[in-house]
Amino acid sequence: MPMGISIALNIISAFIGIAFFASLITAINPRWTWRTFEKWKATEEPTDAYFKVRRIVGLVFAIITGAIWAVPTVVSWF
Repeated sequence: MPMGISIALNIISAFIGIAFFASLITAINPRWTWRTFEKWKATEEPTDAYFKVRRIVGLVFAIITGAIWAVPTVVSWF
């Protein structure tokens, strides 16, 4: 594999890893991520339904990005 492609794939893998861990943190503690990143925009705290949806979306994105992140490893086994 050419060196440029290898470097590009490593950079893409790093971004996917960051997205995976960010979505995992959102799935685990959506209130903390809201307070950290979005509280400055709000006048009051959102409802519990908002945080439940954020948790579900975080879990879905964690599953998707985890699967994408694992594809090179799984493909190399075959």
